[in-house]
Amino acid sequence: MNTDMPRPEAPMHDQAAEKAALGSMMISASAADVVIIRLEPGDFYQPKHGTIYTAIVHLMTAGQPVDPISVAHALDEKGDLVRAGGAPYLHELVASVPSAAQAGHFAGIVTGWSKRRRILESAYKVAQAATNLSKPIDEVVDDASRTIHKATIDRAADDVAHVDDFADEEFQRLRDVAAGKVEPGISTGFVDLDRLLNGWQPGQLVIPAARPGAGKSILSANWALAAAETGRPVFMFTMEMTKREVNQRLWSNVGRIPLHLFPKAQFDDRDWRRLAEARDHVRRLPIFIDDKSNTVAAIQGHARRLTQQHGKPSLIVVDYLQRLTFPGGGDRHDLQVGQAAKDLKDLARDLATTVVAVCQLNRAVEQRTKKVPQLSDLRDSGQLEQEADIVVLISRDNYYDPESPRSGEADLIVAKHRGGPKDTITVAAQLHLARFVDIAIDAVS
Repeated sequence: MNTDMPRPEAPMHDQAAEKAALGSMMISASAADVVIIRLEPGDFYQPKHGTIYTAIVHLMTAGQPVDPISVAHALDEKGDLVRAGGAPYLHELVASVPSAAQAGHFAGIVTGWSKRRRILESAYKVAQAATNLSKPIDEVVDDASRTIHKATIDRAADDVAHVDDFADEEFQRLRDVAAGKVEPGISTGFVDLDRLLNGWQPGQLVIPAARPGAGKSILSANWALAAAETGRPVFMFTMEMTKREVNQRLWSNVGRIPLHLFPKAQFDDRDWRRLAEARDHVRRLPIFIDDKSNTVAAIQGHARRLTQQHGKPSLIVVDYLQRLTFPGGGDRHDLQVGQAAKDLKDLARDLATTVVAVCQLNRAVEQRTKKVPQLSDLRDSGQLEQEADIVVLISRDNYYDPESPRSGEADLIVAKHRGGPKDTITVAAQLHLARFVDIAIDAVS
């Protein structure tokens, strides 16, 4: 198979724009400020232009004047003056500027061509990766998505900042938070949990954990429904249930229809009416369900593509960590699960969203007299504890004691809350309706 790609005949740069951007920086300090937040040395096609740009930035950083003479002196000290075209070329750059007020426009042209070159380079890398038959296809797809993403983002702006650069802004933000002027994060769907966590925040990895059958999948679906009500998309990756089964749980939750009726569709007239209403409500929500992706690479790739198609997600749910497949094998399972948690945390940061990664607890809780889960009960725990921002353990007394006076209740134990308080939130457990709800809501429903 021929993977050669034709190279463009036209030069992938604008010489005049590169010269004008550099010339503007040597004419006007304000123009230099505009250009420096848009460009990096590597954005220039001509190597000598990148060298000149670096010298200008160094002068600006040192608080020294920026003009052809100063830049020539700085280049000469580094032994780069001849390579940069000499002193006459610096004066030529200044003369090429029609108006320093257009510095931002010139910089935009330069960065546009730079991005085109990066995309072209990425396309070659993707084409080469596609022919590497030793790598699993899911990894190839995710690498391709990541490569293109890196090629198209604006690299040069505000990644690094001195603390003073955002001090006043952050101080004012805290005043606004105190005054109730800042919207909280994405709602969890539970009043007390929202109050404790201030909702889900971008970049968080959240791990709900419980023993099998205790309701961890139902809790994550609760959170998905609440997040989807914001109008922003929710991506659900399920390795334990089919799309149909997940959808039935959503309908059961919204329509308050007992789950046990679904297998044989044993609905009475009232149930059918509720089912139709639940269907119409859920179908309007931006929830996307994937029951085929079972590797982290596949989840990352699909999440990025869904984001491109539908916008930034309010929540990504992965159900569940221990059911993931790890191509290649070899490593201990706990190390593989830990790496998966790290990769999902990176995904949360990359997409500026919250990732909920459902986890199973080990049997240690069953060996204690008081069967309340602890953080150390996380199965394959090590790195899970380290990577998670929030860990919510589900405890139900009647899971072990059907005669418990607390039957119908569940404790959501916030066992880890990075940078925030920990507490236990009691909710009503209506697992037959595929939902947990606030106690107050349960009392009136």
